[in-house]
Formats: sequence, C-alpha cells, structure tokens
Amino acid sequence: MEAGTPLKKKVLGGVLSSLSRTRFRGISLIEPMGKAQDKVGLRWKLNTQILDLIKTKKEVARLLASY
Repeated sequence: MEAGTPLKKKVLGGVLSSLSRTRFRGISLIEPMGKAQDKVGLRWKLNTQILDLIKTKKEVARLLASY
C-alpha cells in the first residue's frame, strides 16, 4: 500500500490503525491478517462482510485520499 499512496510507512500505519477502528454496522472496515513479510507491522485485508469488495475498495481509497 505504501507504494500506491503518498503516505510513508509510519504515517500509513497510523491511518490503517484508524481504519481498523472505523466501524460500519459494528464491523471493522479492515482487519489484520497477520504479520507483514518484512516482520514489521501487519498485513490487512478488506472486510467484505460490510460491503461488496468493489465498494469497500472505493471506500478505503476515499478514506486514504483524505489524509
């Protein structure tokens, strides 16, 4: 994700942490799926229980663009 946004690793981590606490119908927008390959930080996946995958991707992109 870092390569696709102007945000650097530390800032991006804060944004992702905030997104993980963002709730829709009591469910997190994104959820952790384990440690990152470089063993620093977490890997995240979209929670498709909330919206279909396309709408969820658009919502995350919109939220990232607002930072």
